[in-house]
Amino acid sequence: RVLRLLSRWTTLPLSASSTTSTTLDLPKVRRSALVEIIPISGGCLGNCSYCKTKHARGKLASYTEDAIVSRALQAAAEGATEVWLTSEDTGAYGIDIGSNIASLLSR
Repeated sequence: RVLRLLSRWTTLPLSASSTTSTTLDLPKVRRSALVEIIPISGGCLGNCSYCKTKHARGKLASYTEDAIVSRALQAAAEGATEVWLTSEDTGAYGIDIGSNIASLLSR
């Protein structure tokens, strides 16, 4: 059934290799009304010899600080009291967009 559905599409956004292929503005359902989980990037730099994340998720593609902060503020307005920032390679956040995790957290 899934293959039939997928065969209707000509291209599939399988990774966050481009910041235009994914967005934080999509609607989502929280498992907890109080916790918002926000991905800050997808993929990784691929420097670990033992890991295949780069092959599965693609190259590092960070979301902009503005998009992340906007999503956090929206979640707070919806009643969330905690924000969890997630990523495959959190320490590498922003390298591809000229930012870094410290800059994001200071906002």
